Amino acid sequence: AHALTGYDVLVRPEGARSALEQSQSLIQPGFLTGIYGGISLDQWRKIKALPGIDVAAPVAMVGYVVPRLVLPINMRPALPTSGDGVARMDVTWSFDNGLSREQQSPDFAYLTTDSLPLNEGGGAGSGWFRQNRSGGGAPAICPWANVPPTATLSTRASTMECFSRTEGGSSVFLHWPAGLVGQELSFPLPVVVAAVDPAEEDKLDGLNGAVTSGSLLMGASLTDSRSKSGDVLPVLAGDYPATGVSATVTVSRVAGAAVSLVQRGATAGALSGQPRVEVSEATFTAAQAYRLLLQDLKDPKPDKRARQDSGLAGNVFDYATVSLPQFGGGPVLTPTVQRDPPGPADAAPDLTPGFADRHLRSITPVRLDHPPGEDLTPAMLLLRGTFDPAKLKGLSDVTAQILSGYMPAPVFGADPRSQRLLGGKALAPSPNIAGLVQPPPLMITTLAALPQLTQGWGPSTAPAPISAVRVRVAGVAGVDPLSRERVRLAAQQISAATGLDVDVTVGSSATAKTVLLPAGKLGRPELALSQWWVKKGVAVAILKALDKKSLILFALVLLVCALSVANSAVASVRARRSELGMLACLGWRRRHLFAIVLAELTAVALVAGGAATVLSVGLGAVTGTPVSWQRALLAVPAALVVALVAGLVPAWLAARADPMEAVRAAVHLPRRARAPGTVTGLGLVNLTRTRARALIAASGLTVSVAAFTLLLAITVAFQGAVVGTILGDAVAVQARGADYAATAATLLLAGLGVANVLYLNIRDRGAEIATLRALGWQEKHLARLVIVEGLGIGLIGALPGAAIGLGAAAVLAGAITTKIVLAAAIAVGVGLAITAVASAVPVRLLRRLPTAVLLTEE
Repeated sequence: AHALTGYDVLVRPEGARSALEQSQSLIQPGFLTGIYGGISLDQWRKIKALPGIDVAAPVAMVGYVVPRLVLPINMRPALPTSGDGVARMDVTWSFDNGLSREQQSPDFAYLTTDSLPLNEGGGAGSGWFRQNRSGGGAPAICPWANVPPTATLSTRASTMECFSRTEGGSSVFLHWPAGLVGQELSFPLPVVVAAVDPAEEDKLDGLNGAVTSGSLLMGASLTDSRSKSGDVLPVLAGDYPATGVSATVTVSRVAGAAVSLVQRGATAGALSGQPRVEVSEATFTAAQAYRLLLQDLKDPKPDKRARQDSGLAGNVFDYATVSLPQFGGGPVLTPTVQRDPPGPADAAPDLTPGFADRHLRSITPVRLDHPPGEDLTPAMLLLRGTFDPAKLKGLSDVTAQILSGYMPAPVFGADPRSQRLLGGKALAPSPNIAGLVQPPPLMITTLAALPQLTQGWGPSTAPAPISAVRVRVAGVAGVDPLSRERVRLAAQQISAATGLDVDVTVGSSATAKTVLLPAGKLGRPELALSQWWVKKGVAVAILKALDKKSLILFALVLLVCALSVANSAVASVRARRSELGMLACLGWRRRHLFAIVLAELTAVALVAGGAATVLSVGLGAVTGTPVSWQRALLAVPAALVVALVAGLVPAWLAARADPMEAVRAAVHLPRRARAPGTVTGLGLVNLTRTRARALIAASGLTVSVAAFTLLLAITVAFQGAVVGTILGDAVAVQARGADYAATAATLLLAGLGVANVLYLNIRDRGAEIATLRALGWQEKHLARLVIVEGLGIGLIGALPGAAIGLGAAAVLAGAITTKIVLAAAIAVGVGLAITAVASAVPVRLLRRLPTAVLLTEE
């Protein structure tokens, strides 16, 4: 019922498979968040153009962007109704189902009855305002807070905002409503941005049908007419956040010497140790912040663009890419703890909850620097609409949800203790982008808009921006044999055309893996988790694996080898009939004579198998296809099987040796005399004198010509590949180089078999040939005699082989076409050419026959 997984083939950049995936055929949840580019637009177009491809939906992972929703926190209830006062804001971030907590360094608000004009000569290290005190003097207060480059939420410098009851106000709150006194809560919401082709994405999963508000995601980047800064990045955003985080804000009244410290120009950090009294507490969830964020992204304000404040939602100054977690082996997976990312923290989306926790992924920051003289934001998110990932088509089970990339893989406690600690719920994705469980892409843009982040000021990934291509094959209805063959053929074609990593996903299934999550630095204890991964149902190693057709062709190579061995063994037994007859006279039993032949063939097979073992290891090293010694040694039993099976008939003939063969004349009278009148006639008559030998050689040629006819028909009639049925079995046949190599091997072996037969015939009829030469026959007549015999064997073998191949091709095509007949004719011609060439070596032996010696012996 769940065989179809949304798409049939997953295409990723070469080398994208993790070591765990390669060893266990597993696809890691959230696998897309670890791939950033690697597939070019040309490769995607090649995939789309292949026959049988219904949908080829690309996805280009951009990385993690951290829009920051600024929430005003009114701190007036903690300030005196008259006079000067100081209030404090503490924020506690909670995530990992409440198991991790991070205390943000406190921020302060100062309210005075004096006026606060701006300090015109101020700047970093000095006060923002001058307090015009009624008693005289105008000290500089509220110094600028420099954030250290390695800051996290708990180590960042505290800030202080100063307000006057009469005039002036905080530098941060200049754009806020008048009369507001307080601080800002910067609520970071890390989201993954991905780019798609809208048309292909809609065909794959019905993205347009999942849009819940706004407009469809079509076209390229947009131009913001309200600002001279130019392009913005259009996005569709998910309806709800996947990140599980909340912020508890506590507002307190600060007592003691806090007021005098501020008036003397103290920094906010100097106020942290002052006594305080809690006044109010409120909790803000990620869901609340996300709804407000979406409202803010719908209508970006031009003044925000000009302010260069990376804390304002929608401005994109930087983003980050992360790797997939690496796991230790064994039945229980243990993620490897990574080092903190190198480089300045302001080039990464830090200052997020949990960034100070253990990193299970490596982070690569990407800073969108300004060009010289430019003072504007490089990119800005503009919300075009929202979509509900649950409404996408084909996400009915966990397998499809993981493969789609739009929904997080469920992660539950694997034992009662962990389940209890998680509150019986799934572990929510962490706001720490280097954590184990991460949110899926929540913001989608178009491939056409990618240059906003990948060209000019961003990293140069434009030549190959696509991370994966999800392919649906036409005519696939499930996991029936015909559908599987269609998918396999499509996967082969994609790999051959692009060289990318290709995996068949149809028929895959989700499987629970136990992951041991180490204890965090922020309170989370060690957890045993059950995480859903995807087990690939069919792993196709394209262009390196053997399909059924290739296995059949390689089996035919062994069959032709066996026929050649059998022919040689029969000839050996026939040549030694006198010797075997003598042994029979001496009392040797039939089983001993039988064992002699098999022992000889066993010795030959051991030598051949040993040579094949060494040769396969060497060739594997040269061609980049390593062959282990354990597998290479399988050549020895394979050679033994081939030789012994081929030797059964010759050994049986040897066991039937007649003692009279020791004294019987070598020449026997024919049953019926024939008098051919031409050299050609004599050659054809000679074929009947050694019928068994000629038929064995012709059988090898029949096998090879049949295979060659079928491959040639596929190439010329089906453009190299065909999917059909033979005797009710679904097959996908593709003419590949390896298949032609196997067929060429069978043709070569068949040619050697013909040459062997002709050589044996010349050897057996040496005295006869010497007599013909003594009677005046010229060398060309003798050569023609041998060639006629060879061509006769060629016709006997090639014509049936072509007929068999023609029939198989006709079954695939549904009819016999002109191209198929042409392919069969070419195969016959090739078979005859091979036998003609095979006759060349025996013909040369004619000249070396010692005529005088043979006549003397005769």
